[in-house]
Amino acid sequence: MSSISIIDEQKLANLLLDPKLGELEDLLSEFNVFTILDIVEFEIRHSTFLAWLLDPKENHGLRDYFLRQFLKRIYNNAHYSIDERLSIVDLDIISLDNVKVTKEWRVAGNRQRMDIVLEISNVLINEINMTLFVVIENKIKSKQGKSQLEEYYELIQQYAKSLTMQPDEFIIIPIYLTASGEEPKHEKWISHDYEKIADQIGSVIKYKESSLSDDVQLFIKHYHNTLRRYVVGKGDVERMVRIIYEKHREAIEIINEYKPDIRSFIKEFLSELISNSPLKFTDEPRKAHIRFTTKDIAEKMKSIQKGHTVNDKLVFFEFWNVQGKLRLNLLLGPSHDDVVRNKLYEHLMESKYLKRPSKQISPSYATFRIKNTSVYQFLKYEDAKITLDDPMKKNMEERFDIFMTKILPEFEKELLSWSG
Repeated sequence: MSSISIIDEQKLANLLLDPKLGELEDLLSEFNVFTILDIVEFEIRHSTFLAWLLDPKENHGLRDYFLRQFLKRIYNNAHYSIDERLSIVDLDIISLDNVKVTKEWRVAGNRQRMDIVLEISNVLINEINMTLFVVIENKIKSKQGKSQLEEYYELIQQYAKSLTMQPDEFIIIPIYLTASGEEPKHEKWISHDYEKIADQIGSVIKYKESSLSDDVQLFIKHYHNTLRRYVVGKGDVERMVRIIYEKHREAIEIINEYKPDIRSFIKEFLSELISNSPLKFTDEPRKAHIRFTTKDIAEKMKSIQKGHTVNDKLVFFEFWNVQGKLRLNLLLGPSHDDVVRNKLYEHLMESKYLKRPSKQISPSYATFRIKNTSVYQFLKYEDAKITLDDPMKKNMEERFDIFMTKILPEFEKELLSWSG
């Protein structure tokens, strides 16, 4: 196993002694109710908080301030998409006394649920008593369905008609709210994002702080910090992380390579299996890949190449370990002798133990899958797992044994007999 060099130790020491790291630790250790409850990525929790702020009758003390500002910001950013009967002046003066806010809104007999629906009734626009339906479809991580927004829009229309409303008696304001800024697939929907929500909440904290109770003020500040740190990513934490990463990139990569996780345990286990076999490493084992060959294959690769520069790693095996999948492949590496390399590539293409690559040969590496599926698909696991359990170890030992006894000897014999 490898040890950290003196140079790497110095890089780590520089990182640990950087005052910015202490500042970051202080920021991350701040109490925040949303991160403690682990609800940062739950859309329904964000919908609940937003619905609370948008409801003038709730106990936040803002009355209709947040709702009115929200509607005016929507209009200002996308007035071309809103019903022409409505102006920003209307939104500034209309009564918001009759607002019904519903989370997980649905029509009886229909399974579809909309994240937030505001039904604002008794709104006087152009001397006509109207109802505004503000529909918010909220997406933090998930994506919109193919016809989801179109169906929601039609559902609201049908609901309004079921209340015996004529088309000139209601206006629908459909808002597609996302963390990423993804555009809605339906032309009627208005794109809005959490960056704008965070800005609006920041304005509440700045201009309405005196009208909020201490508890409400703290609650809103916690949510604002959560959005900035984890949803839109433009808070103090992100800025500091960027500074630290740019300054100590190599030290952070060293930490990532050596931090204990499921991939590091897999690397250690496989490295031990290889070390206790006749195989030899071609490179220092890493989490993402472990490369190895046999002594005879390495010598064969030296002997077939011409010129002063030869590569004993021209052909080698590789455990590729990413995204919960451990694969065993054969790689053809680079060489200064293109003629020999191309001939070797053609030979490997005909091997009965390998699958042909889907891509044409490149100057760097060509990857061949092992035909035996149980060996190629060496292991599947959950990235969230912390330790390597006994069934996983047994599984890898059995597959490694199949490779060593049934595949490698025959493949090696096939390769060593090749004359070039």
